[in-house]
Amino acid sequence: VDGGPKAAGPIVSKFATELAIKKARGNGIALAAARGQAMILSMYARMAVDAGMVGIVMNQSFPTVAPFGGAGPLLGNGTFAYGVPAGRHDPIIFDASLTQSSASGMFLAALQRQKVPPGLLLDEHGMPTIDAIDFPSKSDYRDPDRGPDAGGSLTALGDSHKGYGLVLMVCLFS
Repeated sequence: VDGGPKAAGPIVSKFATELAIKKARGNGIALAAARGQAMILSMYARMAVDAGMVGIVMNQSFPTVAPFGGAGPLLGNGTFAYGVPAGRHDPIIFDASLTQSSASGMFLAALQRQKVPPGLLLDEHGMPTIDAIDFPSKSDYRDPDRGPDAGGSLTALGDSHKGYGLVLMVCLFS
C-alpha cells in the first residue's frame, strides 16, 4: 500500500492492517507494507488481536536517530508494537520506540526549555547533551521524508551498536 510520503499515515496504516488480517485469514500468515507515518501503533496491533491473531507493526518515522558513533539524524526512532491474544484474559499489547526517549518527550522538554537526563540526546555534532533545545522542534519537520536541515538526535536504546542495530532493522523492515 503506497500512500505517498505525505499520506495520512493512520488511514493508510488502518487499510494495510485490515488487508493483512484479511489475507492472514485465508493463508495463515500475511505481511502488508504501507508508506505513510503513524506515530502510535498499538491500535493496529489491537486490530489483529481483535481478529484473533498476533499482530506485529513497525513504523519508519522522520529522521531522529544518528548512526552509532555518528552525528545528525539518519533513521527514524524504530517504533514498533505487537499484540497477542490471551484467551479470556486481557491481550498483551506492547508499543515502544527503540530509543532511550520518545521524540514527543524531547519536543515537550524543548518547548518547556527543560534539561533532560544524560544519555538521551546528542547535539548536531554527535556529542552528548542535556539541552532538549538541541533536539529539533516539531515545526522544524517541514517535509516528513527529509526532516530538519540540522539538529540533534535521539540515542538508540542501550546507547550502543546493539540498540542502533535494532533501530536499523525496524527501519529497514518498515
